[in-house]
Amino acid sequence: MESFAGRAVVARAVASLPNALRASYEDATLLSWVPQEAVREVTRRVADELAMDPVSLAERVVSDSVSGLCAGPWNILLRLTSDEALVSRAATIFQRAFDAGMIETRLVAEGDVELTLRGWPGADEMDLASLSAGIRATLASVGRAGRVERARTSDGALYRVKVV
Repeated sequence: MESFAGRAVVARAVASLPNALRASYEDATLLSWVPQEAVREVTRRVADELAMDPVSLAERVVSDSVSGLCAGPWNILLRLTSDEALVSRAATIFQRAFDAGMIETRLVAEGDVELTLRGWPGADEMDLASLSAGIRATLASVGRAGRVERARTSDGALYRVKVV
């Protein structure tokens, strides 16, 4: 987020958080979680300062982050990976990015994938949109285009991904 909004803007957003959320954000390490509530609040506050829609900002930040993660040597390996192998890793990637819910994947047919988010009935629109953005960015980073459709369910959401 700092690379897009600037360090000062993010610092002001973090500083404006309630004490407990601010501590969870400031004390985070590579091995700890920043609660989604803190991430959403920082994103909303940064978006307010930038006069942006918070969901659009979250999608931009996720897309940029995933593209950065998939660059370099990973990009070569991922380009050689089948749709099925990419999909099978979605649950692991999700668990490292979110502190709620779980993803189940199913390859319907070549180029047609279902991802089911379970165990997160109160997922925020920002979280659901971020997951869509991450899927699209992953596909784009390996040279594939895809359409992601999403429908909220009682337990989370259903994503249908068509790779074109």
